[in-house]
Amino acid sequence: MSDTKQSPRPFLDPHFAATEASAGMVFSGGRLDRVSEDRDESTLTSAIHDDAARFVAIATGHVLLNRTGEDTADSLFSYDGLTAFNPRFDRAVLLGWAKDGPRLAVPVTLPRDSLDETKFDLAKPLGAMDFRTVARKGVLKDEAYGDVAYGAALLAWHATSRFCARCGGQTVMRQAGARPLRNPAFVSVPSTTTPHSHGPFPTR
Repeated sequence: MSDTKQSPRPFLDPHFAATEASAGMVFSGGRLDRVSEDRDESTLTSAIHDDAARFVAIATGHVLLNRTGEDTADSLFSYDGLTAFNPRFDRAVLLGWAKDGPRLAVPVTLPRDSLDETKFDLAKPLGAMDFRTVARKGVLKDEAYGDVAYGAALLAWHATSRFCARCGGQTVMRQAGARPLRNPAFVSVPSTTTPHSHGPFPTR
């Protein structure tokens, strides 16, 4: 491997994986400070509108990528950079803070033909690639894999937890996406009107 090539991602490096079991997980690349305990109801809005905020855009098992080199890409976009992809900022989740600002994941809508990874081989400046192919081709920086995996998992968790398994009430996001809370406004039985929180998203 030449000096210009990236080093193997830790989660795919067999030498590292042999001595550290967690290296086998793509989440091991995450380096964000999540600060879940210090979030309040204004945290998500403030993060979304922070000029330094960068977003991982997720659509149907794919991540939106911006070509940065012959065989490399970036998975981070600015707020304005996503306007053409119908971002659902009302469903965005805060992943945490990097040294240069907040990182969030947001669902977007992409043309159906752009979701075919065979049509995006980094020959175009912008496109979508499914998660498995992104990892297999090694197009991102090491720490980006953990952020993409965490963002995809967190969005999927909220999308499949829209209703409480305990009472059937609709849930709403709390702590900028760190956990869902049952919304008492959707409960008609008096004995179940007390809001109850689900556990936080499982983290490493």
